[in-house]
Amino acid sequence: MADVIPLDVDLSALTNDVDSPVEALSWEVLDVTDGLVELLPDGWTARFTPTGDLQAGGPSFTWRASDGE
Repeated sequence: MADVIPLDVDLSALTNDVDSPVEALSWEVLDVTDGLVELLPDGWTARFTPTGDLQAGGPSFTWRASDGE
């Protein structure tokens, strides 16, 4: 098996329909498949490390942003 390299995903860059500043949002990671996800200290970067068969197209995760309302 090849070395698995974690991928950092800037969740704030994917949130363009929210009026609140990114610092005011809380983030939740859901539905992790064939991998591990860690929210980094900045609060909006998710580090995704696949653990499954990369050829199967299975590694994925979803996320949700909330401004508390």
